[in-house]
Amino acid sequence: MEPLYILVLLLQFVIPIALIIFIVRVLIIQKRLKNEVEKLNMQLKEIIDKKSEEQK
Repeated sequence: MEPLYILVLLLQFVIPIALIIFIVRVLIIQKRLKNEVEKLNMQLKEIIDKKSEEQK
């Protein structure tokens, strides 16, 4: 029974740590995607502005 107890004890520490690491990685990816979307929106706005100027 002792090895099983040690395994359960380790899992109690490993699972929360793994979840925290996973959540942090997701948040970092989310921030990168948000920055990328903002850059793309700015580029799109510039293209639209150029097109509208050309039509005038």
